[in-house]
Amino acid sequence: MRSSNDTIAFIATPLGEGGIGVVQVSGPQATEIAGKLFKGKSASSRADLTKAASGGLFYGTIHDSEGLIDEVLVSVWRANESFTGEDLVEINCHGGIIAVRKIMEALLKSGAREGTWEELLDRADFHSDHKFQKEGLDFIQKEALLLLPRARTKLAANMLLTQYEPTANGLSQERRRLEGEVKRLKMKIMDCDTSEFTVTVALLLSGLEALVDSSPFGLALMNPLKVTIAGAPNVGKSTLFNALLREDRALVHHEPGTTRDYVSEYLSIKGIPLELIDTAGLRETDGVEKVGVAWARKLHQEANKIILVLDASRPITQEEREFVCTLDTQKVVPVLNKIDLGINLEVKELERLFSLSPCKVSALGGKGVDDLEKMLIKDFLSDIEKGPHRPIIFTQRQKGLVEEALDLARGFPKNKVCDCFTASEVCEKLDKLERLLHTALSA
Repeated sequence: MRSSNDTIAFIATPLGEGGIGVVQVSGPQATEIAGKLFKGKSASSRADLTKAASGGLFYGTIHDSEGLIDEVLVSVWRANESFTGEDLVEINCHGGIIAVRKIMEALLKSGAREGTWEELLDRADFHSDHKFQKEGLDFIQKEALLLLPRARTKLAANMLLTQYEPTANGLSQERRRLEGEVKRLKMKIMDCDTSEFTVTVALLLSGLEALVDSSPFGLALMNPLKVTIAGAPNVGKSTLFNALLREDRALVHHEPGTTRDYVSEYLSIKGIPLELIDTAGLRETDGVEKVGVAWARKLHQEANKIILVLDASRPITQEEREFVCTLDTQKVVPVLNKIDLGINLEVKELERLFSLSPCKVSALGGKGVDDLEKMLIKDFLSDIEKGPHRPIIFTQRQKGLVEEALDLARGFPKNKVCDCFTASEVCEKLDKLERLLHTALSA
């Protein structure tokens, strides 16, 4: 039977997806259970975890009954300062699957119960009157914490932490600021003071527009962009796939039709997570290969970006021209591969089709791959430069509510409110805008 008074352990990072693995232990016996497994490596790290002060950081090793598991950094947070409102021990180890799982198994054998991230948040709510959490978690902060284990890159994790931290300049704080402006404006209008109306509405519009503009970046960080590699057989799709991954993942062979299924892997470019999909070469065929081609066409329709690979050493074929006509040209990133063999393809034809110059690469030698990476994330370069420490929309729920709020704000009068009837209408709209902004916070 589950109890809010027992001690739970939880793997807080995706298995095998980062250099560091994090296991958290929360509950009345957190320090005792973790202390059974931990051995400090220096005099300062040999403290008894059950007596450690809040915020203490200790370097050492974790052992089970069979011996050493891994070198670790352990931090201890007492109930009045941890986000769960309970004693919390965080174990940072190497990010390999084996080390993380073995530490988790050792904790369970020592008396912890396996918990979930959602359960940690429920405990934070239950203890919402403690020092660190005296105002409780709002819904945006909850969303950030729930999504944190799914962050595939450091950039995504930093963005979520900014939206979560109570004192950071995140989405919760911006939402509160905008709601405060709405309340203040409404009170002034009710007091027949409309002197600040135009200026305040302009500020509201600017703030809401900035939030909506942040949503493609935030959503891309949390939902890896699906990028397919398209093209005729034997143009070098699988070689380019391996070059982007910096490893040999897809089978490469000079015979056309080698890739009959699709292969997908995740990668990160400047902190933007992508799902890269190598598909079957598109041509008229039959048998097993025909199924792969059908899958490929479906994947290209669903993709956010399509890398269209063409063999630079020969002219475009009629079959390729017909295939290009089936693609959404707004998604396509044209790539001329095998430039080391010379360019015998009409580049201007491609520029007419896609309104941009193709990226020239030699996938086999790695030349031009960096330029291709920049093309794949060019829509986010300015956001990457701005950084993650600002208000950013990161769920579709948030985006829908803020877009609705923006549409409502755009309906306010453009000039100063000058009569009671208009003032009454404006107050009604301000009431609705306030409710929308509050809904973004409270669920």
